[in-house]
Amino acid sequence: MSKTWYYHRLGGQPRGPVSWTDLERLHSEGRLSGSDRLWRDGMAEWMPAGSLGLGTAVTDPQPPPVSAPPRPPQPPQP
Repeated sequence: MSKTWYYHRLGGQPRGPVSWTDLERLHSEGRLSGSDRLWRDGMAEWMPAGSLGLGTAVTDPQPPPVSAPPRPPQPPQP
């Protein structure tokens, strides 16, 4: 599974790929909030960054299980 993430703020364009470390840095700089959305290969949909542990001690979390067949490694459109 890919260790790269994509992110977007509401109304913004998806950005990435970036590492979890990059996401933590963006969060610490105030450029990414817990309500902004994250996605990586293996996830069925975009998820709020806070629900995936951004801003906590979680290190590169695993995406939630997907019941749908795997997708190609491209972020879905927000």
